[in-house]
Amino acid sequence: MIVSKGHWLPRRQGSQATQQFPSKMQPSSCFSDSFRRYTYLYSTFTRRCPLGPDDIAYIFEDLNLGRSSLPPHHVQTKPALVRWYKDQPLTCWNCVVLSHEEADRHMEQVLLGSKTGEQLWGVEAEHAVRKRAREARRIFEWRLS
Repeated sequence: MIVSKGHWLPRRQGSQATQQFPSKMQPSSCFSDSFRRYTYLYSTFTRRCPLGPDDIAYIFEDLNLGRSSLPPHHVQTKPALVRWYKDQPLTCWNCVVLSHEEADRHMEQVLLGSKTGEQLWGVEAEHAVRKRAREARRIFEWRLS
């Protein structure tokens, strides 16, 4: 197998086809979806989403390795980024990768409802999110120094 720019080339007899990695996201689609969810929560289009395409690519590809933030960490083909804690601002360490169905459920019950992420997804998910949040905050502080 040959890896080149996010694609893999299978080495088979006469095979010239390339396939994209399943975890390779398209930052523009994920960015527009997270911006749509952000503006929906604040019901205004004048606010600017605090996460840029580079931040979203970091959250999805580096921090979550192209997988869901929730155990058992499935590979996401169409990811959605959502705030985890509704009382904290949208940052790299308060953002999780979910499927669209999970993101809609999280928005309804946590961000717009009265539940917490731990009550909805369980203690194991809360520990996984906190671990990734610590790592994101550590990397962010390192980048600033």
